Amino acid sequence: MSDLPDVPTVQTTPDPQAKRAAQAAFQALGVAESVAMRSENAAVAAGASESDQEGFVAESLGAAGCEEYLDALRLLSWRARGLSRALEFIDAGGPRGSDDAMMLPIVVTAAALADLAEASYTIRDPNSENSARDEAAESWRDAISALSRLTGNEPVELAPAHDHAGHDHAGHDHLR
Repeated sequence: MSDLPDVPTVQTTPDPQAKRAAQAAFQALGVAESVAMRSENAAVAAGASESDQEGFVAESLGAAGCEEYLDALRLLSWRARGLSRALEFIDAGGPRGSDDAMMLPIVVTAAALADLAEASYTIRDPNSENSARDEAAESWRDAISALSRLTGNEPVELAPAHDHAGHDHAGHDHLR
């Protein structure tokens, strides 16, 4: 994934070919996710362990071209943003529609997760400008504040980068 070009987040002129390519890619992704979900559920029903499931995740990250920690964080940030968008797209169908009280914490948490993952990627990316890191740190704090308001807990401070060296995940390689 490291050799993939960065995709601009803002484009001034619509590109129909790029839109069609994205639509086709997302359709293929939807099919692949559906197959993966059913396959994982079948594997769990047949006795797959937590370690097996970690292996499935490692296979997914590898297939996506993640060769190091930042690649995985970039992909997971993108996935979290997609989850946040999908939750906003879904009509919960509750008595108050999209204001369904049960969905609110899910939507807020997903949006915060997306912001936290994106901020973490930007802060850790050695190619990020200092101004981008400052903006990412502010986004990180805002996401933590949103979660704190939701849960009623005190906000936590921005922590230093996590060292993965001491963790054992049943023989699955960590991306570094």
